[in-house]
Amino acid sequence: MTVEHENLDDPATEALLREQLALIGGMLADDSDGDSHSDSHSTGADPDPHPHPHKPSRKRARFVAASVLGLAAAALIALLVVPPSADEEQAKPTTEGLVACARLIAEGTVSRVERADGDAVRVVLAVERRLKPAEGGSEEEFLVPRAEKQSFAVGTRMLVNVSRFPEEPVLEFTGTDIAPTWEWMSAAHHPGDTGCEGPA
Repeated sequence: MTVEHENLDDPATEALLREQLALIGGMLADDSDGDSHSDSHSTGADPDPHPHPHKPSRKRARFVAASVLGLAAAALIALLVVPPSADEEQAKPTTEGLVACARLIAEGTVSRVERADGDAVRVVLAVERRLKPAEGGSEEEFLVPRAEKQSFAVGTRMLVNVSRFPEEPVLEFTGTDIAPTWEWMSAAHHPGDTGCEGPA
């Protein structure tokens, strides 16, 4: 499950891109003037008897700057013209959405990790406090991919958010992340709310 990213369709981002375009354009103009000035003094000049260390050519510098300018222009066009797709919008769940779509939010200690069908393991959590569901037994279990088994080692104290959608990963929080995460999840939890709009 992904957490909300910065909105690219933002006036500050647009202004920054425009500023960068102007800056690079000015660099190219200055460089062009420098070339003309250099060429006007080079005709008929005697060769320098003491060659200086080689410096990158202005042509190469202009090529690099022009490439950067092209990339910045493409980014600006994409920002101004291409609207976000429905999938991109859906991949930005709010904190309320993360909580609303959870079937289990609980804090406790991993007591067992067992084999499960396919490429998964079953994690058994000895629950100390729970947010969703409000009532339940002393243990809760959920499946995680076998590759993530080490993150759910026996004896690990954690807060978990298990989505109601099996294809979504389990969000686990340990150590100093537990308290603040419990706080914002509690604030975003509205019992009886059906604000889950589907998987992210």
